[in-house]
Amino acid sequence: MLLLETLEDLGDADFTKFKFYLGMIIFGDRDPIATSRLESGNRHDAVSEMMAVHGADGAVAVTVAALKMMKINSVAEELEKTYTGAGYFFCGGWRKL
Repeated sequence: MLLLETLEDLGDADFTKFKFYLGMIIFGDRDPIATSRLESGNRHDAVSEMMAVHGADGAVAVTVAALKMMKINSVAEELEKTYTGAGYFFCGGWRKL
């Protein structure tokens, strides 16, 4: 899974920062994911939580946003490029072409 692979490439310190920023992002009409829901430190749980709250498209969008907030732009851009290359584009939300 693309999101899991992206998070597995982050070191532990960066993953901790990612969870911090993830807890700040408001996407659409959804509240940010509560930090307490991300405390396990497990990347699988983080992906599951993002998917449950935001759906697949939203999970990619909030992941990209968090990575950009962390100034890890190359990883954010690669995720966007790979996801877009799979036939999706962002226009107020990810949409299938």
